[in-house]
Amino acid sequence: MEDNIKELALAAVTGKAVANFSKADVETALREEIRKIAGSMKDYQKNKWDLFELIQQTADEIVPNRIIDIMGQFAEVQQVGQGNKATFKKRLGKRRGKSFITKVSPAGTYEAFRLDSEVMEIPTQAVGAAAIIDWERYLDGLDDMADLVDIIMEGLEDAIYKAVYEQLIAAYTNVKMPAANKVTASGFDKLAMDRLISVVKSYGDNAIIFCTPLFARNLDNEIKGSYLNDTDKMEVRTQGYVGIYHGTPVVVLPMAVETEANLKWAYDPSYAFVMPAGKEKVVKIVLEGDLQINDWTNRDWSLEMQFYKKYGVGMLYFNNWGVYKDTSLSVDVMSM
Repeated sequence: MEDNIKELALAAVTGKAVANFSKADVETALREEIRKIAGSMKDYQKNKWDLFELIQQTADEIVPNRIIDIMGQFAEVQQVGQGNKATFKKRLGKRRGKSFITKVSPAGTYEAFRLDSEVMEIPTQAVGAAAIIDWERYLDGLDDMADLVDIIMEGLEDAIYKAVYEQLIAAYTNVKMPAANKVTASGFDKLAMDRLISVVKSYGDNAIIFCTPLFARNLDNEIKGSYLNDTDKMEVRTQGYVGIYHGTPVVVLPMAVETEANLKWAYDPSYAFVMPAGKEKVVKIVLEGDLQINDWTNRDWSLEMQFYKKYGVGMLYFNNWGVYKDTSLSVDVMSM
């Protein structure tokens, strides 16, 4: 497949201009290129694997970057080929040093420890879905490739975000996590959050807060009811929350509902996670192989595009990051 159609596909999904086309013209140009290879059902059947390759390459290039944009500050993302295993090193030097630093003999000799590491292998699982596309509507300009690829990417992203979120929540009840690394309160307690941040910062240069927009709206830098500066005011006005809380960056997970009935949030908004910012990232994400696509022709000749992708999520440590649970927040949409 020619490079120009691949470039157009990436531009259409990301909403960018490319080559001699403006943002508004990219989708039209892409449609014309696809018309050349799938302008009829006969052409589609002949060239569908080229079209599948286009969708695969577009999604496989964009999805990892979107995940890194949201979670890259505390999550390491690794891509491996089909059938390969992803391994991550768990560095133990600083952790062991903290355990031994106070053990001093009468002669003043410190107990030695090795700058060692463990290797963790993360298994993968498949997540899949399907989307129906009417080629007549597509060729008439009523449907477009960006819609299909967006459905694929949003489904994959949501599955990975939810897997990461659920693993982090599970740590809240794990006996390995120290009590000092957890806070439970009805509402937002600034002193408790500040203490949690201080614990995490003791393991690195800085920390970040990862939460949903519903939790982030309660974070503020007020002192006796007054903002420190106009930057916070503008951030709350434009995005609904401050970007930095008491010197700690705030990273917000895109909010989603569980189903189109809009009854429950896809992610429990009562949790916020304070992560260390440094070389060692707590969360590990692996994407295995290419996006797999196949089709099914319905009686009305509409095409059902079926796809799946393999991914895995792992987590390191319990002592160098923290969890805050605000029990006043609920997964029920109408309770907010």
